[in-house]
Amino acid sequence: MSSEWRADIPIYRQIVDKLLEGILDGTYDEGSLLPSVRQIAEIFDVSAITGAKVVQEMDKENVTVKKRGVGTHVKAGARDALLARERKRFWNEEWPAFRDRIEQLDIPPGELVALLQES
Repeated sequence: MSSEWRADIPIYRQIVDKLLEGILDGTYDEGSLLPSVRQIAEIFDVSAITGAKVVQEMDKENVTVKKRGVGTHVKAGARDALLARERKRFWNEEWPAFRDRIEQLDIPPGELVALLQES
């Protein structure tokens, strides 16, 4: 998997993002056990230090809860919190460029709605 890493983003951050995507898409439901430090190292072919950094960052994201002797689980409400955060990021960071391009191409709102309903 290491051949897929982007050079401009730290590897641990890319792994965190993959795990967060897993929470958003339902791969990891609330209460699910996340991979351990050792499992992260094996799955992503990284060092245990990187795996530990991933677990630490997931905790900073406030989406996990650690259960001593058991492991790290997805916190209740984590998916909803991530959805809210990602929607806000979309509207603030991604939508303006989309909106500008739509206006530049003079795409009517009805056409956009029809395209959205097709997908």
